[in-house]
Amino acid sequence: MRAVGPKLIGTASAGYFLGNTLGTSLGNLISGPIADQQGYAALGSLALAGSGILVLGGLIGLPHVQGSPAQSPSPDAEKSTRLIWRRDVLLLLGIRYLPTCYWGAVTLVLPVLIYRATGSNTAVTTFSALSLGIAACFQLLTGRICDRHGRWGPILIAAAIETISAIGLALWHNSVTGLYIWGIVAAASAWSLSTTMPGLIQLIAKEEEKGKLVGTAHFVWSAGMLTGNLGGGWLVDWSPDMPFYMGGVFCLAAWLCGFGLWKGRAT
Repeated sequence: MRAVGPKLIGTASAGYFLGNTLGTSLGNLISGPIADQQGYAALGSLALAGSGILVLGGLIGLPHVQGSPAQSPSPDAEKSTRLIWRRDVLLLLGIRYLPTCYWGAVTLVLPVLIYRATGSNTAVTTFSALSLGIAACFQLLTGRICDRHGRWGPILIAAAIETISAIGLALWHNSVTGLYIWGIVAAASAWSLSTTMPGLIQLIAKEEEKGKLVGTAHFVWSAGMLTGNLGGGWLVDWSPDMPFYMGGVFCLAAWLCGFGLWKGRAT
C-alpha cells in the first residue's frame, strides 16, 4: 500500500493477489498428473524445492519499503486500540470474513465432491487450475475498474455474484458440470472481492491505522478460511448442499455489510 499511490492501488492489489491465484492455478495444472502417475512423494519433493526457490527469491528481490514511525503511548494510541470497534471497520471486517468463510468451505468441499463423482485427482486439479486461471483474469479486470471508477461497484457486484454462485452450487451439487461452472463463478467473484480490500483499507484507515487494520483484516481472512474449512467438512458429511446454502447466507450478509459501508461513507 505504501509502495504505490492511491490511483494504482486497485491494479497493484490485483498483481499482488495474482501471485496466489495464477501460481496455484499453474501448480494444480501439473500436480494432478504427477500425483496420479508418480505418487505423492514425488509431488512433495517438487513442492519443497519450489518453496525453497520462492523463499530465496523473496530474500533477494523484495524491495525495502519505509515503515511508519513508531507511535509513543498517547491518547492516539488508545484510539488505535479501539479501531476495530468502529462501525466502518466492523463492516469492512464483515466483508472480509463472511465471504472468506464461504470460500474456505468451497476450497474443501468442491474437490471432495468432484473426486467422489470422478475418482480422479486430475479432474480435481484441472478444476482448480481452470477456476483460478479465470479468477486471475477477473482480478486484473477488477483492479482496473477500481482504479478508474471506484471500489463500491466492484464490491457490491462481486458479493452479489458470490451469493448467486452459492445458490448454484447448492442446486447443482450432484453434477460435475454444475460444480465446474458454479465453482468457477465462485472463484472469480471471491478473488475479485479480495482485490478490492487493500484499496478499501486505504480509503477507510488513517495513515497511522493502516498497518494495524491490514493485520486485523488478514487475521480475519485466516479465521474465515479456517472456520470455512472446518464447517464445510462437517456440513458436507451431513448434507452435500448444506455448505453452499450456509455460504449463500454468509455472502448475502457480506453484501449487506458492503451496502451499509457504502451508504455510511456517502453520508
